Amino acid sequence: MKLKRGITACLMVTAFFPAAIFAFNLQFLGEDPMKEFTEEDWRMADAAFDAAIDHNADGEVESWDNPKTQNSGSITPVRTFTNANGEKCRLIEIVNRAKKQQSKFRLSFCRGEGNMWHHSGK
Repeated sequence: MKLKRGITACLMVTAFFPAAIFAFNLQFLGEDPMKEFTEEDWRMADAAFDAAIDHNADGEVESWDNPKTQNSGSITPVRTFTNANGEKCRLIEIVNRAKKQQSKFRLSFCRGEGNMWHHSGK
């Protein structure tokens, strides 16, 4: 699940939280809606992430909604740019909703070796 790994990697890189807390779970999220996501929610969010980062124009929203859990979210590419290494990068806005909670944040991902997206650390 690229989105889940990307978010986890981002938080590991920025060192806001000790690695031991989220090695095998999402306790580091505190009250964030993602803490409530089921595996099915993560699959839907990951599919939306893939579609948005690979195909959507800047500003084009890719939404997902799980009627079983009533959890939902959206992925929106905000800006496309080239980094100092010549990699194509995208600033992505991620919105998550679960149990009447909502979070919104932005992360940058760059397409690097093997044509794979990685968190850029910004």
